[in-house]
Amino acid sequence: MNQISINITIVILLLISSCTSIKDKPQLQLSTYTYDFGIIKKDTSYTGSVVLTNIGNSSLHIEDISAGCSCTKSTLSNCDIQPGDTSLLTFTYNSLGKKGMQENYIILKANTDSLIYVLQINANIK
Repeated sequence: MNQISINITIVILLLISSCTSIKDKPQLQLSTYTYDFGIIKKDTSYTGSVVLTNIGNSSLHIEDISAGCSCTKSTLSNCDIQPGDTSLLTFTYNSLGKKGMQENYIILKANTDSLIYVLQINANIK
């Protein structure tokens, strides 16, 4: 009987600790996951931005930001985002030598369960 009580106690403690760890994780939310420049002119640079929010309960760290092509450059106002705080991701898309519908991506890596987040950037170059 004593062994059963110990096993039940261990299971309950594991459940409680796993629930606690879920609450104490950072969570990243983007203001939008698709940014559309609409119709733009060729051979011109355009700038856009999205807001990143830590909706979790511990510090969020953006570990890496990469673009799908050299035509897109990005900067982040703050790589470490506290719970409830925000950071501004600003990006510039250069339409040099491109035409028609374009789809590019910015990939963010963070210390969250999802690990990566993708921002899709669209433009129709005339």
